[in-house]
Amino acid sequence: MAIESVIKAVEDFSTKTFSKPCKVITVKKEGEDWLALMEMVVEDEEMRKYARTPIVGLWEVRLDSKYNVSSFERKGLKEATALHYEEKG
Repeated sequence: MAIESVIKAVEDFSTKTFSKPCKVITVKKEGEDWLALMEMVVEDEEMRKYARTPIVGLWEVRLDSKYNVSSFERKGLKEATALHYEEKG
């Protein structure tokens, strides 16, 4: 199953790159490639000073047709209890 392979590839990428687990919240096919959105708790001392709850980052991950990550970008941050992400600025 292709979607399960994308999710596994993104989870493996998160663990290897950030040494943290993630939650894949969106997967969609774009032409021959895949686009996934993942959420991951961000533990940055600078951010922790101002937050009362954990900070969650939203990342866009692009994969090729063989499920190799070709690019990733942080799209936003929010406190874990917030409903919406603040866009990366």
